[in-house]
Amino acid sequence: MIYLKNRSKFHFVFFKSRILSASGIGILFGLIAQMSIDPEYQTPIIQMINKLLLFIPIGMIFKILIEEIVNKDQYYFFYNQGITKVELWITSFIFSFSIYIIFNLIFTIWTRSLRLIA
Repeated sequence: MIYLKNRSKFHFVFFKSRILSASGIGILFGLIAQMSIDPEYQTPIIQMINKLLLFIPIGMIFKILIEEIVNKDQYYFFYNQGITKVELWITSFIFSFSIYIIFNLIFTIWTRSLRLIA
């Protein structure tokens, strides 16, 4: 049990070190996608934020690919703990996708509650 607890700490440390830049990359892709759909159509802020959040897991994938090309030797710390690259990548993608689902649920509940109030 302690082994899994320590392992999950390392997974979270890896994810935490990449989430800010991955979110930035994802939001950038979301903005590009939002502008390419119809630049003259003004979407409400709620729908735009929801679409931007969709690209955060995609940003995590691109961030991991960029890190793999630029810094290949950064994984030695995790290798010494018995954690492979693929394991780190999968858990990071799962964490970022779960963040997307949580934020998506929050925005859905928020928009539905605003409709009920108004």
